[in-house]
Amino acid sequence: MEGMLAACGMMALATQARADDERDFCADRPGKATPSCTLDPGRFQIEAGLFDYAHSRDHDTIEDDESTGDLLLRYGVDDHTEARIGWDGYGWTRSRDRLTGLVGNLQAESGVLPQRIEGSDGSTPLRAKNFAGNTVDFTAEEVMNRSTTARTGPKMPGIGLAQWTSGTRRSGLFTHSFRGVVLGPRILFDLDGQVDYLVTELRTRFAGVQAVLTNPTVTIDGACDEVLYNFEIPGAILSPARTKLPRSDARVTAVFSKRRPLARNAHAVFTASTTATP
Repeated sequence: MEGMLAACGMMALATQARADDERDFCADRPGKATPSCTLDPGRFQIEAGLFDYAHSRDHDTIEDDESTGDLLLRYGVDDHTEARIGWDGYGWTRSRDRLTGLVGNLQAESGVLPQRIEGSDGSTPLRAKNFAGNTVDFTAEEVMNRSTTARTGPKMPGIGLAQWTSGTRRSGLFTHSFRGVVLGPRILFDLDGQVDYLVTELRTRFAGVQAVLTNPTVTIDGACDEVLYNFEIPGAILSPARTKLPRSDARVTAVFSKRRPLARNAHAVFTASTTATP
């Protein structure tokens, strides 16, 4: 959805008295449009764009563009020609990406490493403890085929960007079809494939979380908290009975406090290239 508001102030100074056969007033809109008409020979005109505002929004991002002080000097040279000197005023853009609340959580979960095993180090994402308590390197096939019954594969179940842990969500990662292909264990090395699986989960199984992320009024902290509490659901926010603790519980708010700076940092990185340009 896009909306456009424009306010343009104009003032004209004539260097000669207006005659009966003089052309109708011909105005530009500095920074917005260029008219097909030209000024009368010898006529001088100053036009100023006082303020311009543009707003755009999609499911993920809100962007506001503002500018002020555009100036245009016009002078009629002959019946069909005019000289122009333009000056771009001061402009700035403000972007708000609500999905940085999600990215901050992914950074906390996996360091945004698609092949990361739960309990591994970021420098060796496929190296973790097995069921015997020994730290070993695992193949992608061993990770996919992890079995608590046979005690094979990594001891901890979490895997991938979101550290998918529960049975159906974890197995769904390996059976997910991306661009018409089920990647199986290869999805551990396919960032795009895992992002597609994550987005599919949000749109189908976690519509409530998706609604929060696409709400234009939600804050970065609010988006981060929602992803943590209703999508990631780490063990730190579960009771001994493996049920979610209330949002107000000190153990939950402590995790919120750790995750929010990551989301804010992700947002800062996202907007780093958006600076005011004179």
